[in-house]
Amino acid sequence: MINIVRFAGGARKHLLDRLKELAGDGGRELWTTILNAPELARAGNTVKAYENANKRRLRWLHDTGFPDGEPSLLLYLAHINKTVGSSSMSQAVAAFQMSHNSLQATENALATALVKAKKREEVDVRTPRKEVTKLDILAILETAKEARDVKSERDALIALLSWSALLRSEEAANLRWEDIEQKGDLLEVFVRRAKNDQEARGRRTFVECQQGSDVGILLAKWRVRISGRSIYVFPNLNNNKALSPSAIQSITKSVLLKAGIEDCSHHSLRKGAANELRRNGRSLEEIRNRGRWRSEAGLQRYLVDVPDSQGVDLNNPILPSAKAQEPCADVEPTSGRWSDQHQEMSEAAVEQQNVN
Repeated sequence: MINIVRFAGGARKHLLDRLKELAGDGGRELWTTILNAPELARAGNTVKAYENANKRRLRWLHDTGFPDGEPSLLLYLAHINKTVGSSSMSQAVAAFQMSHNSLQATENALATALVKAKKREEVDVRTPRKEVTKLDILAILETAKEARDVKSERDALIALLSWSALLRSEEAANLRWEDIEQKGDLLEVFVRRAKNDQEARGRRTFVECQQGSDVGILLAKWRVRISGRSIYVFPNLNNNKALSPSAIQSITKSVLLKAGIEDCSHHSLRKGAANELRRNGRSLEEIRNRGRWRSEAGLQRYLVDVPDSQGVDLNNPILPSAKAQEPCADVEPTSGRWSDQHQEMSEAAVEQQNVN
């Protein structure tokens, strides 16, 4: 458990000190419960990221001699503005608020303005997030079929299953054998806890996986090979414990590079699968449910524009086509030329336009 007192400041630190004094030795357990609540209310990865953000800010305060507080936070945001992105700046603000209190209205407005200004700056240089396509997955599948060692087999399956079930890196890392069940031609994957499922209610994702298919055979072989050694589907092969999310990301990047796929990450699998579903005519609601997005707005950031999503029907175009129309009464069917009457009207219209 991270000791938030090390980073606390302002009104929050004053309150924590008062509570500790009031509780005394007999009420230490009560005080500890209150102390740990801000961390337990957040995901572990988030708390760790906030701790690191606060460490960096406090280190800068120490080097510059500025006191801890809201004005110094604004100066710190201006300092890191040239070296980090808007997400890191937002994280610095959130970390400050976890250890202090919500910002005052004026300070909050200035902090928000600094972050938004950075976001606008990033628009001009932002590189669109790449996706792993179905053709890329077929290339990875071929490498998996040719794998001659346990590690290569595991690594390829990480990418294949992450794409199929739209798994985040932390979801793939924590996946257990009891969470996967083949039911006929359907693969059921139970995600125990997603980053947007802080209460750990769990979600189920269903994947079309025919018995006898390449992926189905690879997964079955992998289960026989490893399930007796570890409860995790993708364990660390040295100690059979769960891989970390960062290890999953690193492994995926290596698998993609081996298949000739550059500038992609584990998240590119999730984006690619979502867009493949969209190209296949799945609705936004269906994609959102399969990928376990909390909102449609969160999903939309992953999607690219495709004709089907806009109701494009090549058999019923919005723009009229002269070839598709029946000849009008005053068009000569044999030549397709306008009648003399229309020709005279057109010439008169042009002359009138020239006069005007």
